[in-house]
Amino acid sequence: MAENTRAQSKTDEQLKQHQQQLNELRLTQCHQHEELVNMINQLQVRLPSTSFQPIPGEDHSAGSATEGIALNQQHHNKFIRMDVPKFDGSDPIGWIFKVEQFFNYYSTSDEQRLLISSFHLEGPALSWYQWAKSNNLINSWKGFLDAIQPRFGRSLYSDPKVYGRPPPSMLQYIPGSSQIEAVDDELSHRDLLLAKLKTNLHQAQARMKSLLDQKRKDKEFEVGSWVLLKLQPYRQQSVVHQPSQKLSKRFYGPYQIKSRVGKVAYKLNLPTGSKIHPVFHISLLKPYYGPSPQIVCTLPDQSVDNQPVISPLAIVSERIIMQNDKPRNKC
Repeated sequence: MAENTRAQSKTDEQLKQHQQQLNELRLTQCHQHEELVNMINQLQVRLPSTSFQPIPGEDHSAGSATEGIALNQQHHNKFIRMDVPKFDGSDPIGWIFKVEQFFNYYSTSDEQRLLISSFHLEGPALSWYQWAKSNNLINSWKGFLDAIQPRFGRSLYSDPKVYGRPPPSMLQYIPGSSQIEAVDDELSHRDLLLAKLKTNLHQAQARMKSLLDQKRKDKEFEVGSWVLLKLQPYRQQSVVHQPSQKLSKRFYGPYQIKSRVGKVAYKLNLPTGSKIHPVFHISLLKPYYGPSPQIVCTLPDQSVDNQPVISPLAIVSERIIMQNDKPRNKC
């Protein structure tokens, strides 16, 4: 009897241990289930789908479904999958804009931009990049962008209207293509020299532009203000001979601005009977300082190419000079 009691108590203890292990296992499974549900919900939010899929075994009331749909739509555009545009040498400006938009969308660092872009180069662009990389000409993303524009961009000399015919094309040499070492070195040196020449030309253009921009300034005039008008008298040598044109009158006026035409042109209120077009570029205008004039300066009656023709008022004297071994009267 005592043995049966001890066996029964031992069995009860084992049952309690198994029951406790079963409860712990069930609790662990509940925690794992909750973690899986949370992971599935996060993945579903990130997926570019337009509908919310409920998780089985969860409470899917109208409020939770609405929150899931709103959260899904909120992150829908952020995780749209896009591919890096490929570049084969055509339209470098358009490709740079697209690839910059792509990298800004995914917040890509400058170190990774150059590496990722190199995988999406094709044809002449890939050959050029291999050559530039082997000669250590490109080491950063900014240097890559600065080098690709002059290499594949459209220049003034590529326009057939300049010379009447398209410019001759020069193929890019791929190092190692020739089995003759001298030819390989010569062509590689040629491409390196051309690249340096183009870089120097662009630097010279940028330097000239910066020097000219220092002398330029933005100016505007208000409608109703008074300005001086710069005109160059028409060089009519048959009417009057002036040894030095720099002594002639340069500015006329002042005249009042009547209206503005576009961003850089103004229409002036010229005197009645003037035969010059009243619209002038802003570079021909100079601000007038002082009281408003009571009498407006008149312009010559005749004009050629929208420039005044100055004629003498009276002939005071004349003389005879020899020109080409022939006597000629000079006033």
